[in-house]
Amino acid sequence: MFNKCKYIIICLIVSAAVSAADELTAHFLNVGHGDAIILQFPQGTVMLVDGGMPEYGEKVVDYLSDLGLSHYLDYIMLTHSHDDHVGGLNFILQNLTVGKVLLSEYSEPTELYQRFIFLVDSLQIPQRIVSRGDVLEIDSLNMEIINPPAGKTLEALRGPNGASIAMKIDIGETDMLFMADVDKMTDMEIVNEYGKGLEAAVLKAAHHGSGVSSTRFFLDAVKAKIAVVSTGASEWNYPSEETMERIKRYVPEVYRTDEAGDIIITVDGENITVETQ
Repeated sequence: MFNKCKYIIICLIVSAAVSAADELTAHFLNVGHGDAIILQFPQGTVMLVDGGMPEYGEKVVDYLSDLGLSHYLDYIMLTHSHDDHVGGLNFILQNLTVGKVLLSEYSEPTELYQRFIFLVDSLQIPQRIVSRGDVLEIDSLNMEIINPPAGKTLEALRGPNGASIAMKIDIGETDMLFMADVDKMTDMEIVNEYGKGLEAAVLKAAHHGSGVSSTRFFLDAVKAKIAVVSTGASEWNYPSEETMERIKRYVPEVYRTDEAGDIIITVDGENITVETQ
């Protein structure tokens, strides 16, 4: 199906409190400047987190089809309303049946976002607003929402990036942390809120490696073994060289979608497998 170059990273740590069959696979798709992540949970539940810019919607659908997922998605999570996250989802909604949509409480009424909400409503897809402290039990795993906090305003959270959905999936000693586009003020707030509870083996770094993301304070708290930066050419010239150097100082293995292509990471509570293509 894919032409893959495989790297195996074995983490022989303490025995984890999950079954050996409990594998979580995250596909970080190369969608240029944007995010599109497919999560495959242990019993077959699938979640798509964001869809990149509009021109990448077809790629995401084709990739899902190659995985044998050409008709149905259990979840779509839209982390926030910026075009490089919502854009491709409109094509996806027109080509697959979706079980539920997860949304942030806060959004900007952009044209692409309004089109997305119109399609979700028209297709009568159930929606759920998620916020800090919510825990979703998916198959045998818990996904905790760590951002945004409820009851704020978009302005108080410094716009859609600060209000984007960040989450942590618990799976033994190989937790995965997904930081969407949160800014550095938000990541420091999250550290103050969660402390050591943020530690994770795999980090999806925030905001395409921009200069206003991934503080030293945050990276030191997470103590990740692997980081993924979803990035590509844009008018903002992300990723920031300074941010990338900072991430590399704290994380032993760093992968970029613009260099490695699609990145597939599988964890099982003890071991981590990384494949690139």
